[in-house]
Amino acid sequence: MENSVFEIKDIWTWFEDNNEFLDKNNKHDYKLKLIKLTFFAITYYKACQGKDLVNEEFEAWRDGPVSNTAYAQISNDDRSSEMDKFDLYPEVNEFLQEINDIFGIYSANALSRCSHQLDSWKNNYHTDTLGNPIKHTVIPNEQLEEEFQTIAYNLNYFYKYDPKNESVCIINDKTIIYNNIDADLFEQKYHQIYNTVTNPDNFKNEDLIFVSFDNREVHYEI
Repeated sequence: MENSVFEIKDIWTWFEDNNEFLDKNNKHDYKLKLIKLTFFAITYYKACQGKDLVNEEFEAWRDGPVSNTAYAQISNDDRSSEMDKFDLYPEVNEFLQEINDIFGIYSANALSRCSHQLDSWKNNYHTDTLGNPIKHTVIPNEQLEEEFQTIAYNLNYFYKYDPKNESVCIINDKTIIYNNIDADLFEQKYHQIYNTVTNPDNFKNEDLIFVSFDNREVHYEI
């Protein structure tokens, strides 16, 4: 990995300071959402920019890909004290804001479900004979990078989405885009959408799907 000026605590501290939807009254969801936002920021940055935002590995946990380092830091409120470094790298600050706009409106559980659709997690999440997750299984960075390059390609080349008004969800190998105003409906209809998108008879050769709602009915466009 290349050396980076940022540490992972800088990234999750940024989200802690800038995400207005964090629920501080629910410690589990608060922690999980910070972990997920940090994960998506780091992996998307690598895929889009071709360089590491931080030097960090992710493990395949029950909740999806997780940085063990970030988990320990957030649990102990070990915040970054060097947030002024973002003033020196405004392009990173702008990138994190885009990730915040796209994913920040989701609940912790929705973000966790989204990360469960990644093949890089599925291929590295293993359980023992009792069904307990095998701890500290590292997801190879090259697997994450390859998968997120495909997702970034869909977003940046097939469709110029507006992160201020639209959101992204990953279901299996499909990239789903929908309007932010439909966030609550999307979450309510998630299982229906998931079953439709993952049906082998639907969207066989499509990587990018647009979801909209009309009187609570789900509509799909390719």
